[in-house]
Amino acid sequence: MAVGGLAVLTVVVLHAGLFGRYRPVNVDDAWTLSWADGYVNRGTEVDEVFYGGDGGGVRSFGKIYGALYGRTLNVVGWTRANAHRLSLALAFWGAACWMAALRRLGYSRRFCGVFGFVLVISEPFVGMAHMARVDALVFLLGGASLLALTSGFLMTAGWLAMLGIENHPIGIVAVLVAGAVLVAHGKEWGGGRRVAWMSVRYALGGLLGLAVYLALHHRALANVQASLAYNRAAVWDVPNYLFHYFFRTRYLRHLPELALIVVALGVVVRGGGWRRHRLALLAMLAALASTVIVRRPNFHYAVFAFPSVVLLWCVAADRLGRLGSLAILMAVLLLPQYAWVVGRNRDHSAAAFQARIQQLQALVPPDDRPVAGSANGWFAFRGREYVHSPVALEKRWPAFYLVEEADDEYLAAVRRRLKRRYDLRALDLPEDAPAGVALFEAQARP
Repeated sequence: MAVGGLAVLTVVVLHAGLFGRYRPVNVDDAWTLSWADGYVNRGTEVDEVFYGGDGGGVRSFGKIYGALYGRTLNVVGWTRANAHRLSLALAFWGAACWMAALRRLGYSRRFCGVFGFVLVISEPFVGMAHMARVDALVFLLGGASLLALTSGFLMTAGWLAMLGIENHPIGIVAVLVAGAVLVAHGKEWGGGRRVAWMSVRYALGGLLGLAVYLALHHRALANVQASLAYNRAAVWDVPNYLFHYFFRTRYLRHLPELALIVVALGVVVRGGGWRRHRLALLAMLAALASTVIVRRPNFHYAVFAFPSVVLLWCVAADRLGRLGSLAILMAVLLLPQYAWVVGRNRDHSAAAFQARIQQLQALVPPDDRPVAGSANGWFAFRGREYVHSPVALEKRWPAFYLVEEADDEYLAAVRRRLKRRYDLRALDLPEDAPAGVALFEAQARP
């Protein structure tokens, strides 16, 4: 009991300390929330802030995300902190679903506790929980689908998995994991015919989910096909999100986790492999298969493979009688890294971010002119026409304001290019204006 309480306290302190400090300057927060705002409050399905209305948005995927985040923030307030709180709730709910599903598959309470602890302190989970991207919702729907499957609600499981795909194609991981579970436990669940009938029921639920998808996106099917074709044809240097997670993140800090995967595979294979630890191996295979299906090399997607990774680690540790040692090892490996992040970003917080947003709002005259600025500047000017600065180059507005922030790499270059078509006049700012901010009035030349 004491050990469990210490683990819970560690998780609470960790996520509380990182709140508002983990990736404090993050484009994806405003990017995806602008889709939700446009969809719920203006009825737009394309990305008007970052793509200028040409692509993006919820046209092809993500209307459930847009409705959930948009309507929730309409009630509690459009702040980044509130969006992060929602993501945290969804992420932990998804982790709880995974733990409950493993319990139903026969794993011990201690095993599921260690699994949950390691999962929620892993960096893919932390990243998902502290961003406003669609990932947390997809993760929850995948976990809920697995719990429904292990509880015998096969149609519900298929339906939930398809809802995850409606939000993002990476939701296909839930379907692959479901296949791993059905194969791994098929014999104890009644053999071939029983598993075939379970698969049919799962597929029927998936068809119901597909009907939901078509109802939401039937006008954009051509865009879906074009998007999927682009991802297949795009020339990525290495089109694999796990490769980018392990080998392209800063300081190669995830290589110890990769080494632990290799060691765990060796332990599991030598300990009975396919005969005794079928699910752990098939779940890892499902994770690897997802990197072939979803070729965009975005390291954020690693969170969808990580339950399979953590399951493999736990099975190997359990075989060695070292479940507790695994939890300690991961805490020793990861917690100092998070402490460094908190120290490095100690001047950042949810309150400090919101205060800066209010300062930016006060700088720009409250007229009807559009505003161009940084990605996170969108939070300050959500109620008026706003674009991320590079999009302003294509807008052909007769007049607008440009809010330049020193920490945005695009803005100085954008200002230089705007001078080709606009007269830019620097406006005086009050003495209490945020450091590093400049305000320009842009007037198109005749």
